[in-house]
Amino acid sequence: AKGLYKGFFIGKYKLLGHLGSGGMSSVYLAEHTVMLRRVALKILPKRLVEDPVHLGRFYVESQATAALDH
Repeated sequence: AKGLYKGFFIGKYKLLGHLGSGGMSSVYLAEHTVMLRRVALKILPKRLVEDPVHLGRFYVESQATAALDH
């Protein structure tokens, strides 16, 4: 249901909004509860976490994103 993720926590991140979804994952606006820093948090569905091919692609994509300097 729309908006049910708001206020949920993933580790030290509080979900604030849904930014979008793609073929492999969903991206949420989140805030780190200690640093009070807003970030885009990309979540891979559990069904794909257990697939080594999808998990590998997710890691490669996340490393490429982390290397960006903007």
